[in-house]
Amino acid sequence: MKTGAPPAVKTPAPLSTDKESAADTVTLRKKDLLDRVVAATGAGKKEARDVIEATLRILGDALAARETVVVPPLGKARVSRQVDRKMGEMLIVKLIRPSDTADKNSAKTEDEALAVANDCG
Repeated sequence: MKTGAPPAVKTPAPLSTDKESAADTVTLRKKDLLDRVVAATGAGKKEARDVIEATLRILGDALAARETVVVPPLGKARVSRQVDRKMGEMLIVKLIRPSDTADKNSAKTEDEALAVANDCG
């Protein structure tokens, strides 16, 4: 019988800019989201399910209509490319999330950051 430290629990690794295989990614499914929302809010499962489904439908429709979606603390999402496929439409979404350490009062907008970058180069 072995003694020692218990086996480590695998936690999701931070995202990297390198290409990763699909086996290395962690997937959050609607059921998992529902369980997390119920645990975080204490809401009933049926009520939470109705709210989550409506929210996801509205967000999906807004992105499909190429609306920019700004939903703190998730961030700012916009469709950078849309392609029709046999299975349905594919949306390539750019999501900008605020950093945890960013000072919200002094944070620059994306346009201001681009203007500064253009002035430097």
